[in-house]
Amino acid sequence: MRCAIIDIGSNTVKMNVYDVTPPDIIKPILGESATLGLLGYIAGGALSEEGVTSLCKTISGYVKLASDIGVTVLRCVATAALRQTDNADYIIAEVKARTGCEIDLISGENEALLGLEGVKSCLGGDDKNGNLAAGNLSAGNLSAGNLAAGVMIDMGGGSTELVGFIDGRAVRAVSEPFGCLSLFSRFVSGVLPEKSELRELRRFVNSRMDGYDWLKNYGETLYAVGGTCRLIGRMHYELFNNDRQTEYENGYAFTRDELKTLYNRFKAPSTDDIRALIRVAPDRIHTFVPGLCAINKIAAACAAEKLVVCFSGIREGYVRKLLLNEK
Repeated sequence: MRCAIIDIGSNTVKMNVYDVTPPDIIKPILGESATLGLLGYIAGGALSEEGVTSLCKTISGYVKLASDIGVTVLRCVATAALRQTDNADYIIAEVKARTGCEIDLISGENEALLGLEGVKSCLGGDDKNGNLAAGNLSAGNLSAGNLAAGVMIDMGGGSTELVGFIDGRAVRAVSEPFGCLSLFSRFVSGVLPEKSELRELRRFVNSRMDGYDWLKNYGETLYAVGGTCRLIGRMHYELFNNDRQTEYENGYAFTRDELKTLYNRFKAPSTDDIRALIRVAPDRIHTFVPGLCAINKIAAACAAEKLVVCFSGIREGYVRKLLLNEK
């Protein structure tokens, strides 16, 4: 079957199209993304009419595109973008009335679990015993480490999900109500954060991690999914993998020390660094450094030695866990 997943996030609204063959083949066909910044349309706890209209217009365009390319199954999911609004029921009803799409509003914990399913999809799925299997991972000379245990992180625009897993099964899962866009809105006065603003941001993230001592119990590898983490991997690749010996396809791995080096570089970025960021992700210039700062602190809280950026995430997890299980 050909299926499409529309993912409504706080910063971006994406649609990915896949050709899916049970029991476990998920072939990406098309990816579309629109940076709506829905968090910026929230006032007094509610998404404004302008924001609702922008969202419906984007979804209508995706629905038409999906029809044009022969999609037979379409699902629309929403995460923190709607969870954190007071008028989620109204938004869901308006989207249904204007576009025909029914929104599946998933909880923070379910979002975390679907992110873990995305990791499995990226790294080759799991075997019949539920263990994560090593798949197509671009890591140069760096081993991905023990895939039987780890912590998964998924940072979006408005929330961050963390899962501690063993043998491919979630043991602990939590969703924190902050992401790269909300951190930018809360702590940054300009486009790029000042040193004092980064200091306050770090204190905030540390305070949120204080209650999660269990993060240190799942080995040395942090498996990272979502747009913020993918951009971190991409910027590391652009700035430090100059010989291009390492491919950049389904996943990318580097060390915790290299993550710290990248963060230290963007605490006071050079003109060349900023130009590289503009070249790679012009729509994420303002959210990249807040997200990088937060993930650097979370990696420390996990006592991680390696970061493995996975190019599958919640959308692939949704296909894997829900759609394939329907067949």
